[in-house]
Amino acid sequence: MSKQNIVELQYVRAFAILAVLIIHVTATATVTVPIGSLTYPFYQMANQLSMFAVPVFVMISGIVLFYRYYDSWNVSQIWVFYRKRLQYIVIPFVLWSIFYYVYNQWVSLHRIDFDWRQFIQLAQWGKTSYHLYFMVIIIQFYAVFPLLLTLVRKLRVGAGSVVLIGFF
Repeated sequence: MSKQNIVELQYVRAFAILAVLIIHVTATATVTVPIGSLTYPFYQMANQLSMFAVPVFVMISGIVLFYRYYDSWNVSQIWVFYRKRLQYIVIPFVLWSIFYYVYNQWVSLHRIDFDWRQFIQLAQWGKTSYHLYFMVIIIQFYAVFPLLLTLVRKLRVGAGSVVLIGFF
């Protein structure tokens, strides 16, 4: 049985996508435009006011996953859940991390010196490129999600309690 699409989440997601675009468009200007210039406050304000986007995407991920799995969840689904996340999230993250690790060396040093230890140090925090930190947050959430969902279902707590638990 498929669940009804939550239309409001699509609007929130679209708004957050626009905010991410603003973050990326204004990122360079916030460090290269002189502080005393007329345009600096505009870039800084637009950039900072858009920073809500990352927490919103994490929240949307949580809402969608709980909405999708809450009613039908059982522990036997854990391996299917992890396999899908490995296939569609972790493997692409690792491949893009390798790409950025190599690309950034080539651009800045004009040579490639692949050091696995350094790569793992950078990749585990999403630092092979400045924007990959978000993927590390999502992967961490996916790693604990089955445990959280199982716990919520076993304790039979309501949505309000889940929100309070999330804040703590």
